[in-house]
Amino acid sequence: MSGSHSFGAFLVFHLSTKCNLECVYCNVDAGPGGFRPVLDPQILEKWLQAFASLGPAEIGIQLHGGEPLVVDPPVEIFAAIARNTLARFPGTKLTDLGVQSNGVALDESRADSLARAGVRINISIDGPAWIHDRQRVTVSGRGSHQEAVLAHHRLRARGINAPVIAVVSQPPDVSPALQFFLDDGFRAARMNPMRPEGRAASLEKWDDEAFMRDMALEYFRAAKLISDHNTRCPDARFVEDNLANMMESLVGNSKESEMLHWTFLIDDRGDLWAHPGGYGVDPLHLTRGEVPNVDVLRRALGLDTDVVLGLRQLRARLFTACAGCRTPDFCISFHGLTNHAGSRHPVCVWRSELMNHLDDWLREDPEAARRITASNE
Repeated sequence: MSGSHSFGAFLVFHLSTKCNLECVYCNVDAGPGGFRPVLDPQILEKWLQAFASLGPAEIGIQLHGGEPLVVDPPVEIFAAIARNTLARFPGTKLTDLGVQSNGVALDESRADSLARAGVRINISIDGPAWIHDRQRVTVSGRGSHQEAVLAHHRLRARGINAPVIAVVSQPPDVSPALQFFLDDGFRAARMNPMRPEGRAASLEKWDDEAFMRDMALEYFRAAKLISDHNTRCPDARFVEDNLANMMESLVGNSKESEMLHWTFLIDDRGDLWAHPGGYGVDPLHLTRGEVPNVDVLRRALGLDTDVVLGLRQLRARLFTACAGCRTPDFCISFHGLTNHAGSRHPVCVWRSELMNHLDDWLREDPEAARRITASNE
């Protein structure tokens, strides 16, 4: 399949809420208790077979948690099942098979095992120790920064300077977190503002738009730090994914694709959700306890004969961007926004305000502004 008749699926498998940390903002309330079971590997196989039976051009897979490196059976088993399942569908390309980890359990032996299984690993690091250890802690309150950074350095020793995922909970943390990544030789990060989900919902007054406007201003200051760094160190450029994508959009360099892409979540019970960012939002809960197969999937997605048309119609019913959103395609893809009765989602406030700052900068100093994109030009 190609062109406007093709689609790609990215499937996030929430393997378990078992975790060796108890992060203060965890959106799925994961922790050492692990109060729900590990996803049955046969359910992963059945969901992959169901999606591949729809004829997507590509499927990407992320094994998530909790902490996927502490589940049993190990993620290497899930990865082998995924590869063997999709091998039966030669028309569908496996584009990614990755694990999002806090790094605590990644020793040399495990890194070898993941490499043999062909599993890409990303590490979550929130910046310097004084920020990271305030947010990513064990049940006893001990920080995990040293282990996380060591895990990333182990990957670097193998020639992999992998992008990291960081969560920003306070506006003043943005620039120090970025400066840590620059000083320690990281090359890329996605620094996501904390979302009002799970434990994070009780940490801030999310109806206070000033909080996210302050966050946007700090991200803009970080953008200028990145531009200065990339000017001084053209052979060691740094990319922050959110800022780079926004600037790419403003300068008109965003890669357009006729292919419809959709990210789904399969939780540890085996239920399908229409979007990872909407976990817990009832309208996005598409199946409940059903044994997955292609007929179940078609019913859940409301598909008739034309898969892409059906997916587009479902997306239009499920997702609505906030009022005044400048980039609804991005927001829906990454945050799965639903109708908030005219109010703006906190992430949309941050993004819209940040886009305004970047737009002004692009007009005032286009050469400097363009240095934060992923392009070397």
